[in-house]
Amino acid sequence: MKVTAIETLAASRLHERSDQWITDRYRSMKADACIVVIHADAGLTGIGEACAYGNPLLIADWVRWFAGSSALRHVWTMDRDGQRTDHD
Repeated sequence: MKVTAIETLAASRLHERSDQWITDRYRSMKADACIVVIHADAGLTGIGEACAYGNPLLIADWVRWFAGSSALRHVWTMDRDGQRTDHD
């Protein structure tokens, strides 16, 4: 199985004033999410949250950069028995 595409879904939503919370250093005014969707050639799709805090658009840029980097050129697959096979 090989990864065929990686995409990100960036979202941000302002909290209602009554749902905001404050510490001595931080005020939570909004909720952010950056969801990563990974598509595989076997028809499987995996999803996960890249980070619960931070700038979703910046996180999406990092995911795009990493997806296109040489770090992903070394591919490995996992069979149904959990055995890993490395590919050059």
